[in-house]
Amino acid sequence: MAAMLATPEQAKTVPKDNDYVRTVRPSPVIVVYSWNAPFTSGQDAELPAEVLVSIVGDILPGAEAASCRPVHYEKWEQVLVEESVRASSGYVGYTVVIPLSAFENDCYELQANK
Repeated sequence: MAAMLATPEQAKTVPKDNDYVRTVRPSPVIVVYSWNAPFTSGQDAELPAEVLVSIVGDILPGAEAASCRPVHYEKWEQVLVEESVRASSGYVGYTVVIPLSAFENDCYELQANK
């Protein structure tokens, strides 16, 4: 069975897989670290204004957040991921998790849809 996408109410404000959105003002996010191990960790952060991110995966009904990847990944990695984490041997990358309420509160604007 195919997964359901966002509800009609969410579809008005919630982006879809591969959409690009830009922050219009600073927005709270969670930065999730990926490790070369069955483990994740992360930290709360603030994504500055004017950061362009792409949505990774469709957002399902009941979801509370969207997984995103900054377009300028390496640049924002230097800002969002602590140096000690980046230097760790098992660290393999990061993802930005944005609460859906940020989209509903106009913290982001849709840039394009692939």
